[in-house]
Amino acid sequence: MNMDLQTRKFKAIEYLVRLKDEELFSVIESTIREVEKQQIKHQTLKSFTVEQLIERASESSADYLSGRYTSQEEIEQFFKREEAL
Repeated sequence: MNMDLQTRKFKAIEYLVRLKDEELFSVIESTIREVEKQQIKHQTLKSFTVEQLIERASESSADYLSGRYTSQEEIEQFFKREEAL
């Protein structure tokens, strides 16, 4: 049985209206808040344009060719030192 979105929303509202378990309702509220946070976070993230991606790639290539980069080994050594502190 495949209900449309509007029907599913009404069913969910009916369920919540009849719900008497406050603990379960708190879990539902918490879940809704987390989903809302994720939606806001997702909305604030914007994709790069093709031009921006090309520019970033060009800058990265120039940095690499000029020696402005950190090797995997250097990064691993840095974090090993940090863990030792």
